[in-house]
Amino acid sequence: MGIRLFSSGSEYCHCSTPRNTPPPPSRYATDPDPKLFTVKWVEQHGAYVIAMINYTNCTTYNGDKICVYKATVKQIKYNKYLDPHFLEDNQNLYPIARFPATDLGIHHARLFVDTL
Repeated sequence: MGIRLFSSGSEYCHCSTPRNTPPPPSRYATDPDPKLFTVKWVEQHGAYVIAMINYTNCTTYNGDKICVYKATVKQIKYNKYLDPHFLEDNQNLYPIARFPATDLGIHHARLFVDTL
């Protein structure tokens, strides 16, 4: 007698949900929606920008993220799509660094851009 890891039948599954049913959606979304955000503040540091962006559907740090972009304040403030993930594509801005949305995170972001 033992536990079968790869059962082919339902004799080892006593759940009420069919096998191929996706799990129910999470009550709290944790992955930020790049189209659902508010720019809280932006600082220009030479060719780089530090921005605090709030992603409405994100729960970590109440949705706030500190991101560093190679951009201008205008590009950040008027952008309709800001993904906080490190995705290199030619159509959208993407951060070169990200820090926790805390006073220490802001301090580290400023130190970082001063080294560039």
